[in-house]
Amino acid sequence: MRELLRGAIRSSSFIRKEIFEILRQPRLVATLVFGPFLILLIFGIGFRAQSASLRTLYVAQSNSAIPAQSIEQYGKSMGSLIIHAGITDNKAEALNRLRQGQVDLVVEVPGDITGTLLTNQQGAF
Repeated sequence: MRELLRGAIRSSSFIRKEIFEILRQPRLVATLVFGPFLILLIFGIGFRAQSASLRTLYVAQSNSAIPAQSIEQYGKSMGSLIIHAGITDNKAEALNRLRQGQVDLVVEVPGDITGTLLTNQQGAF
């Protein structure tokens, strides 16, 4: 019983010594208390809840299974996330406009989408 009491006294004296050591350093206490709040404040200042709107150009071949009207309707139905910038059948022109910064996103409609789906194959990216 004496050993158990001796161990409890040693542990409590060690904990008390560490608590007094921490309390003697007010900067350390301030850092531990206010540091997480400062990080949250900096994160909150930089956070933007609005997502960016992307100017999107669609590339679809003239013989595509998806008509241009459907692509345009789909592009306009995305709301403020996607700004419909048009449809073209020239992939090189679309990529050139992307490099020049005229559009933010180029979406290429697959050529043989029906055949790919009917043969149960994965689409190429």
